[in-house]
Amino acid sequence: SAAKALGEYVTEARPIVARLKELQVKATTFTGKIAGDEHWKDDGDKIDENNDLIHDVNAAVSAFWAAERTCANKIRGLYCAPPLTTDDGSHGANMYGYKGEDLDNAQDLPWGSQLEETHRAWEIGYWVKSFVWDGLIVDG
Repeated sequence: SAAKALGEYVTEARPIVARLKELQVKATTFTGKIAGDEHWKDDGDKIDENNDLIHDVNAAVSAFWAAERTCANKIRGLYCAPPLTTDDGSHGANMYGYKGEDLDNAQDLPWGSQLEETHRAWEIGYWVKSFVWDGLIVDG
């Protein structure tokens, strides 16, 4: 029944919502830590913290969408509607939500994006390694 599907949805969604609230607190703390630091993207530890937060939010949002799809499909099955599937990027009919891995590779998400550390011109060690090792030795 629809009532049973909704009850199961609440049970499945409740810990995901709690996780999202926990991540919101972590994100607020992180945002406070980088506030006013225009060069925070030069700090590998801060980039890692940002990317870990984004990954964790992506996983939680993806799990939430999966719970919604599961519930919706149980209800849709009652009236023989086609099931919802995970959006593979084609945005086809009956697609809803994305996999966490796909979100990890997306840019400009409403909650942020994965970033790479930026390097300043005077970071000679980085540029030498990048040119000599990565450019000449690895890539030929």
